[in-house]
Amino acid sequence: MEQRISEALRHRYKSLPVSFRKMDADGDGYISKSELKQVIEEKLDIKIPNRMFEEVFRRMDTKGDGSIDYQEFLEHFHSAAEIKVDLLLNIYGSTAEAFRELNVGGNGRVTRDELFEGLRRVGARMSLRRIDQIISEITNDQGKFMNYKHFLKAM
Repeated sequence: MEQRISEALRHRYKSLPVSFRKMDADGDGYISKSELKQVIEEKLDIKIPNRMFEEVFRRMDTKGDGSIDYQEFLEHFHSAAEIKVDLLLNIYGSTAEAFRELNVGGNGRVTRDELFEGLRRVGARMSLRRIDQIISEITNDQGKFMNYKHFLKAM
């Protein structure tokens, strides 16, 4: 369901920042449950049962404060290929150098904590939960780290 919502948002609004602004009807910087439900059902024409909607909202609201801020929204809808790759490459110059910098332990693999810290160092915030999802997606659930081959796949 979330993939369907993501695709519909991208099709209708062309970018995630525009999607967020359109969903934030009252302009307070947060998407409430009612705002999200209204956009999904009325703008995207997706019928979603209440129980499923509650689960989608719960997964998006990673801070658990009853609303979705811009960071939570981006984290939820970004794919693995969008994990601030451009930012990492601009700073480190190459994929190999970015991997070496992230691989603090020097063991040939980047752990969730190393990726979290590496992204934080370059100003890209992402929750550990989302990083776990990305690593799982890239490695096909093979572990909690990425080797260089997995890292290239993310690029």
